[in-house]
Amino acid sequence: MSVDLNSPEAAAAAERLNAYRRNLIEERWLSTIILSIHLELEAMLEYMLVANAGKPTKSLGRAGFAKKLSLCEAAGFVDAPLATTLGAVNRLRNELAHRLDNKPTTDSIFRFIEAMSVMHPLQVVPPEDPVPVKLHMFEQISQYFRGDRLEESEGIVFTSLMLLRAKMLVLVEGTPNPSVKGTSCGKPQVAPYVES
Repeated sequence: MSVDLNSPEAAAAAERLNAYRRNLIEERWLSTIILSIHLELEAMLEYMLVANAGKPTKSLGRAGFAKKLSLCEAAGFVDAPLATTLGAVNRLRNELAHRLDNKPTTDSIFRFIEAMSVMHPLQVVPPEDPVPVKLHMFEQISQYFRGDRLEESEGIVFTSLMLLRAKMLVLVEGTPNPSVKGTSCGKPQVAPYVES
């Protein structure tokens, strides 16, 4: 069967593919960042465990993010506020993994911002009122960002993820490099985020 690439059907199919591509790039950018940062954070947690344990185990490699996080917190590698925010990233990622549209809900975005405010208190200056407003409770965050400020909340999630990533990179840099024979666990390779 041959298809005429100049036919209206081919043009319509090409437009559907382009729309899908634009959707992936424009509408799912936040999901892509969340998933990428989650992977990097998990690699950093595993690195801290292996670097301090001396010998990796097969069960550690099979452990999920939450287990690695609880082990790192129990060992004192991450403090309670950092553990709270890392747990929030994991919940956000898990929600994405179970949604067909691959986009976080507004409530999950607001809950993530609430969790991040433990480490980085959020204060905004609304355009209509020059008095700064502190946002640290879900209800406050939800009330402020609903409606035409939703895109602004996505920017805060992005900034929060970058801050969290930077904090973890500092912790990893302070962790000795494991010199365990027979392991491939070296310092995690993270993608540089630079302006293009």
